[in-house]
Amino acid sequence: MPERRRQVSRSNSRWLARPSAASAPASSPTDNQKRYVAGALTIGSGKLTWAFGARKSSDLFIAALAALLRRYRRYRRLHVIVDDFGIHTSKRTRASVESTAGKLVLHFLPPYAPQYNRIERVWKQVHDNVTRNHRCASIEELVKEVDDCLKAISPYPGSPASLRPALSSPVADSGSAI
Repeated sequence: MPERRRQVSRSNSRWLARPSAASAPASSPTDNQKRYVAGALTIGSGKLTWAFGARKSSDLFIAALAALLRRYRRYRRLHVIVDDFGIHTSKRTRASVESTAGKLVLHFLPPYAPQYNRIERVWKQVHDNVTRNHRCASIEELVKEVDDCLKAISPYPGSPASLRPALSSPVADSGSAI
């Protein structure tokens, strides 16, 4: 019996084609490119401010805060409501906020409270309309589509592009913003 198994396995190995370099897939899961976006939604005007980055890190969040500081440079103090994500509380983020000499003040939402975080509705809309099942050939094309989408829905939810999906969103109808 053991001899027969060896014989079968030898005969099967002759009939199986070995993969060649030409037939290997062009990209593998390890080649998967990603970009991240961090943003802020101004509660009064609905204007969106965002920044892109190669990694979801404190540097990305700090870049979004820098974009806020540039946009609202004439304001004495900016109050930013954030969730409890780790990059919002890191040492680098705290040092960056402290370096603004009180111009930035971070306010933290309670854990597990996305219904109070209005920007989550924006991310859901971007995901539903752009990033889910996209057909972009390159990461740069996808980043441009996300950028165009954010421009189109700002002010949120005042623009026609932002009202349509927000009305059907289960997140949009749950709770009120702080």
